[in-house]
Amino acid sequence: MSTKDVYAVGVTCNYGMTIAMIKNDYTLYHLGDHIYCCARILARNIIGGIKDQLADQYLNQNQNIPVKKAQQLLWQKYPDIATDPFLLAAQEDNRQYLYAPQLDGSASNNNHIAVCGRGTAIAKTMNWLVDNWDKDQNLKKSEQMARVALKNWDTFHNRTMDVIVLYKRKEDAPMDIDDPNE
Repeated sequence: MSTKDVYAVGVTCNYGMTIAMIKNDYTLYHLGDHIYCCARILARNIIGGIKDQLADQYLNQNQNIPVKKAQQLLWQKYPDIATDPFLLAAQEDNRQYLYAPQLDGSASNNNHIAVCGRGTAIAKTMNWLVDNWDKDQNLKKSEQMARVALKNWDTFHNRTMDVIVLYKRKEDAPMDIDDPNE
């Protein structure tokens, strides 16, 4: 892997959020309710354990998972979170959250845009996204921005990407059905 790549991008708008990731290395994990994380495929067992723990603590008790609790559990249980590009996307009480831990131990502090990757590509991508982002943009523009960001800051330029849209308002979204085999 290059040290100058972006592996996942999150972009919000009034209608929802778009998450784009490099398909070969990353996948989107559904932790419950409206909480998702984009992490390496190799983290499947760790993320699965976190999902099970959240389900036992909250979903099996007919309670919603608080975003902060999911974030804390991820930071505790995922040992590589500080060094491995990772993105958390969530919606709670009509608010959207994006977190991307950085190598210095901080997390992205922009709830509208998050970038995970390595090297100087993170700052360049964030600057480009901030300059082009508008809270009134539609989901199509958010998707285009996420795709452009991944394409422009991917050293290999030929890797495929997955793009997922999470709708903010229930009336805008198709029926949300979880796969029981996840």
